[in-house]
Amino acid sequence: MSIDIEHKVIFDGSGDLHLSGVLPAREASLKSGVYLVMLNPHLGPPHLYLLVEGGLFSLSVSGVKMNQALGPFLQWLLRTGKGAMFVELFLPEIFQMRDVHDKIREIFAAYPEAGAPGITCLSPIRDFCSEIIHPETAQSRLIFDLLPCLERVSGIGSVSQINLGSYLYSDTFRLKKYSLETVFSSMENG
Repeated sequence: MSIDIEHKVIFDGSGDLHLSGVLPAREASLKSGVYLVMLNPHLGPPHLYLLVEGGLFSLSVSGVKMNQALGPFLQWLLRTGKGAMFVELFLPEIFQMRDVHDKIREIFAAYPEAGAPGITCLSPIRDFCSEIIHPETAQSRLIFDLLPCLERVSGIGSVSQINLGSYLYSDTFRLKKYSLETVFSSMENG
């Protein structure tokens, strides 16, 4: 199988998703801009976060967390050996970061918790991408839908990782295909 390195997101014949050009993450870089964060993507359905200028936003079965500090999260990753993938999101230039902060708070506040019918940690991230980056992302149900869509609309920048170097082939990470049912099962089993 050959992978076109010019593209960040590529599907292979098995339905797996390949992220290319993956570099080691640097805290200074992560403190500016917007990133989609995948926690432990090598172990199955990853938990997803949105990182906005160093503040983490997430939705889980225990509720919403908004603007959590990046530093303690990175320290936790390093201390525990858990892996994280950071996918930079390009926003249209018409948006000021002040507006982005307001919109992300509004979107996440609308969700009580993941696990409600049809609600996953992707739901507010998908809504954010649909409202801010491109409406085409609104139909995404899995990261396998969202990332290729963002790639098509030039919404993806750099891709970096922490503690996932041993899972890279060259500079490419393979995210194994999973179903929505697997996501809900993972949430039920904690």
